[in-house]
Amino acid sequence: MAGVIGGGAVVAVLPEPEKSDEPLTLAEGITRAFDLERGIYPRATRHTRDSKTLAERAVKVLGKKLTWAELTPGKILYLVRTLARSSTDGTGARSAEYTCVVLYAVAAWLRQEQLIPESAAVPSRGWKAKVKEEWRAITGRRVETHRPRHSVEEVAAIFAALPHGDPRLRLLIELAAELRAGQAVRGKRSDLDLGRTGGFGLGRFVVHGAGKKHGEVVDLHPELRALVDGVLSTGYLVEVEAAYGRGEIEDYFLFPAGKLRRGIVPVERATRQPLDKTAIRKMFVDVE
Repeated sequence: MAGVIGGGAVVAVLPEPEKSDEPLTLAEGITRAFDLERGIYPRATRHTRDSKTLAERAVKVLGKKLTWAELTPGKILYLVRTLARSSTDGTGARSAEYTCVVLYAVAAWLRQEQLIPESAAVPSRGWKAKVKEEWRAITGRRVETHRPRHSVEEVAAIFAALPHGDPRLRLLIELAAELRAGQAVRGKRSDLDLGRTGGFGLGRFVVHGAGKKHGEVVDLHPELRALVDGVLSTGYLVEVEAAYGRGEIEDYFLFPAGKLRRGIVPVERATRQPLDKTAIRKMFVDVE
């Protein structure tokens, strides 16, 4: 907390929460995760309030004394079955699934903060499909996949927020906004032609096809070429591009996997593999 004394700013450091030898319960973990000072989110939004409500609903079903180490895949199925049986018309499957998503997200944060064991509350493979199966078996209602579209205003807001997110996501979306991210993300430096070619004479980006998915060619317009030049000269690819220019590496991924170091991709990592779908999705959710 901050205050002013005698015209100068004074910062009071909040004490660290006391750590207990007792295993953390679901209720305690949720309280910590949604604390606006030390938790996952810096401020309260509709999303955080809804997420907390769902998490607390799960606690009511599973019990306040249940610990995160005891949150097994079987407990998750028990939660889903209980919610399914309480539905009078078979609706609520997506809410139940998102309740599980919130629990697993909180658990991931707690593991990161070393508040629960590394093996605690780890989702099992294919758990979402299992949730849908359980819901249909109990309610007799098929669970349809929900993929809502963004409105024009939301798309504009997302593009405005891109500069504040991971720079790899920004370049990926700007280069391939109308294409399949899964194809474009495999793009390499050799797929980027910065010569006097394309509709604007400023270069092209080639997205290769795969199977039944056709390839595409993106002409670089002035704003896009400026972004590409910035990424290569001073952005996250600056060291890799320099090594490429010196002939030290034959090629590299434009969207390499792994964490950035001070905002820059290490040369050795850029030649290994591109971002995967999970990483892209997380980056997009952060921006969204």
